[in-house]
Amino acid sequence: MSTKTRNDHLPGEVVTWKMSEEDRLAYIAKHPIIPEEKPKLLDMIEQTPWSKK
Repeated sequence: MSTKTRNDHLPGEVVTWKMSEEDRLAYIAKHPIIPEEKPKLLDMIEQTPWSKK
């Protein structure tokens, strides 16, 4: 048993992954980013906080 205490608030070791372009494209094909829903047009239009009425 180790007597060294662990502090979860300190940053941990950074691991850098290196992929070839072929590996990266294969990973993207296997794990695509699929948006859950499209933004609603009305939500974008109604965001006019600086307009005068």
